[in-house]
Amino acid sequence: MDRTDRGVVEEEQPAKCAKGKKNTGKRLRTGAAPARSPVSPQRSATAEDAGPQASSRTRRKWIAAILVLATVVVAAVLWTQRGGSHSVPPPMSAAVAPARHVSGAACASCHAKEDAAWKGSDHDLAMQIADEHSVLGNFGNAKFTYAGQRTR
Repeated sequence: MDRTDRGVVEEEQPAKCAKGKKNTGKRLRTGAAPARSPVSPQRSATAEDAGPQASSRTRRKWIAAILVLATVVVAAVLWTQRGGSHSVPPPMSAAVAPARHVSGAACASCHAKEDAAWKGSDHDLAMQIADEHSVLGNFGNAKFTYAGQRTR
């Protein structure tokens, strides 16, 4: 059907739907078809097509990413510094009983094998009280000189 009074031409042309099936609908076209440059279906909007808005958005994304990374680094540094000196509370001073000798018998009750090996050893004899019975040398009238001091 041709309408010349308004410059609208109706022509019947099979078209394809999005799923690839043929559609027998009609397409309207006004006047002569304008000359178009072929556009690749792979072409999408790029930064030069969108103008300064796209580059501004990209710049903002980079700035946001850098700020997030800097925040994470600062938080990690502060966390490690905080944990070094304040993470463990200082030890509490406990009341300590004064030290006293408990005798070898207290040790021997749990360590019989060690006590048997120790009895009569040089270490056992060295722990005796120094008297006529435990001192084996003759130190009568003995003199000793050390660091310029002479003792008797």
